[in-house]
Amino acid sequence: MAVGDVINRINIASGGVFVSFQPAAGVEVVITCNIGHTWNYLGLTDGVNTANVITSTGSSGNFYLGNVKLGITNTVYLNSYSQPDNSAFTGFQIK
Repeated sequence: MAVGDVINRINIASGGVFVSFQPAAGVEVVITCNIGHTWNYLGLTDGVNTANVITSTGSSGNFYLGNVKLGITNTVYLNSYSQPDNSAFTGFQIK
């Protein structure tokens, strides 16, 4: 990967799925958009501790967060959960 490369991920839920995106050491990524459906969250983790950045619960909890600027690195990275529907995020590499 190189600076400016686009990062995309779609979480395909099947009874609930946790997905982490951890860049390589020395790489920094900015997440710029999150699209979700019911029972999803997007958060940060260091591999031990996790904090939710955005959460959606219930059938009326659909969300699209287009003004996200969430920086992630190899040590504090993205953690996502989706159930029962799919969710996605996109961003780009800055370092």
